[in-house]
Parts: sequence; C-alpha cells; structure tokens
Amino acid sequence: VNPVELPDVLWGLWNQFLDLHASRGAGFAAMPISQHDLRAYGQLHRHQFQSWELAVLRRLDSVALNNF
Repeated sequence: VNPVELPDVLWGLWNQFLDLHASRGAGFAAMPISQHDLRAYGQLHRHQFQSWELAVLRRLDSVALNNF
C-alpha cells in the first residue's frame, strides 16, 4: 500500500469519513453511508457539510465499498 499525504485542508474531512465509515450499517455486505447518516453526523457535530465535502465523502465511500 502506498500511503498518500493529504493536504492540511483535508485532514478534518478524512477524520469525519473515518468516523462515518466506522459506524456504517452492514448486513450481508457493507452499506453505503446514507444521507441520513451524513445529516445526523452533521447535526451531532454541529457541522454543515459543503457540497464539495459531500462529493469527497461520497467518493471515499465508493472507494471503501469497492475494497470490502
């Protein structure tokens, strides 16, 4: 595995993704992070996601799901 260095501006978003990833639902397979999960996370942490943040989280989620 080749680790990637993240720009400083993305560390917060990466940590948010890791929180969301750790609490994702699973049945026979891992479930995508839902809109409800994102909304609940934002409310809990008093964070309103910007559109670019949601796009990055969705992309990270897609990569994670493809590697299960």
